[in-house]
Amino acid sequence: MPTPMLTEFLPRLGDYTRLQAALTQGKSPLALSGLAAVHRTCMAAALQRATGRPLVLVASDDGEARRLAGDLEAFTGQKPDRARLAAALVRSLCELEQALFTEKDAWLREFAAHCITIGQDVKLVWGDDVTYAHADGIDEEAALLVTYPDGTKAAVASGEVSVRGMYGYA
Repeated sequence: MPTPMLTEFLPRLGDYTRLQAALTQGKSPLALSGLAAVHRTCMAAALQRATGRPLVLVASDDGEARRLAGDLEAFTGQKPDRARLAAALVRSLCELEQALFTEKDAWLREFAAHCITIGQDVKLVWGDDVTYAHADGIDEEAALLVTYPDGTKAAVASGEVSVRGMYGYA
């Protein structure tokens, strides 16, 4: 039996209704942050219940995965079904693979529109080699287009890219 939190309280929250609308419109995956794990699980369970879509939660280790599974069971009254999840995940991956060929341009436009790296000064790292550049955009193969300080332009498809001002990079 689902808890009243899933059926009564969450549907009245603006953040919840925005996430539900995004999922209903096919915008996924969604990331929930800034909440305790039990609250993320509650929100995710409510979204799954409202949309009927498969629910995938990513855990950092087996202990966290077991806690999430316990929380899901407490909120939904159902034990998580790993086999059903695996089957849904495989189906989704197959759909994504097909869409990559038919919707690649739209995916790249959306990726570029949401990429926080574009327009930023970046540090590029390949092993021990470090260089700096400005991120200009994304090319047709999803490589990062950069301009080096000497004006040289390149497409970066591997290595580590850090944006200045984020995650301790100054």
